[in-house]
Amino acid sequence: WENPKVREEVKDILRYWLDMGVDGFRCDVITLISKDQRFKNVVPTIALAGKKYFVNGPRLHEYLHELYTDVYQNYDCMTVGETVLSTLDDAKKLVEPERQELSMIFNFDHTDVDNYMGVKYFVRKFKLKRLKKVIEKWQHGLFGKGWNSLFIENHDQRRSVGRFGTDDTKYRIESACMLAATYFFLQGTPFIYQGQEIGMTNGDFKSIEDIKDVEAHNINTLVNKVKILKPFMKKNMLQVSRDNARTPMQWDDSEYAGFSSVEPWLKVNENKCCINVKESIEYQDSIYHFYQKLISFRKCNEVIKNGEYIDLLKSNSKIFAYKRKLDDKEIIIVSNFTNKEVKLPKIEGLDKFEIALSNYVKHTFVLKPYETRVYKNY
Repeated sequence: WENPKVREEVKDILRYWLDMGVDGFRCDVITLISKDQRFKNVVPTIALAGKKYFVNGPRLHEYLHELYTDVYQNYDCMTVGETVLSTLDDAKKLVEPERQELSMIFNFDHTDVDNYMGVKYFVRKFKLKRLKKVIEKWQHGLFGKGWNSLFIENHDQRRSVGRFGTDDTKYRIESACMLAATYFFLQGTPFIYQGQEIGMTNGDFKSIEDIKDVEAHNINTLVNKVKILKPFMKKNMLQVSRDNARTPMQWDDSEYAGFSSVEPWLKVNENKCCINVKESIEYQDSIYHFYQKLISFRKCNEVIKNGEYIDLLKSNSKIFAYKRKLDDKEIIIVSNFTNKEVKLPKIEGLDKFEIALSNYVKHTFVLKPYETRVYKNY
């Protein structure tokens, strides 16, 4: 990127696809494109130890602004940057409209609430309060300053069902719908990763040999060399590998799930027989159809688009409840993050709201396992 000829070539690539009609770009690890040109050695020689030399480098904002002025501003397009290892303050500089750099960014703080030190192989028990704290930080931090991106799955993270305190067996459908409604009505643009809309689960890997991901194999080699890491990392190897989100898309219940006619790179989940697109479209109470309802409710909804975020039950360790408010219009989302029935806490003014969406048909003063409700007062 220091080479101007490289930057011109990148611009030509962008124009090529924009002229073809694409709507924009996801910019992979975009905060790593500018490096400290001194290329100093760092001890210990691990990536994160030297991040100040290659993350958010000295010419990052110059390069992004150059792409904007020379390319993006001439098209009706959007950009979303993968901003690994970036803080909220870093994000503001990237998405503030007057700076003319990126439309929005992916932050990963919420994907670290169930691990230690941002290392997903150091798994720790999920606690809802940690998730609430992170979401509130970013909802308030970018409100009126930039635009959030919203996601619970991507190609580098394990599946969300069975994660974040949810269940991927008995309450798989309820869990997936609850997570969907919880993140879908935050301020920002929601992203849906392939397979998320039908509640695909982690891969049914039996050993490290089932996994192709080079990251997992490198970690496995490290653990075998550094024995002290084994108790902490070895048992989570299969559970958190990136390949959990990369198994073939389950279109139907055929041998290779309709993904291909020959054996694919990664093994197909055995649960393709009951979790697949064909079944999801046919079953009216499926996760797929619930996502359609969420999308329909979001569209043209100014409260969701521009309303402020208000956390309603900060200290509650079982229920996530928040309000979106714009002038005299409000919506409230209430989600039970447990597999038990939980009494609905008192929320001021809730009796004046009506239920617009839910993953259960009947509603009482008790929230059923992984129940979610979307209330509105307009």
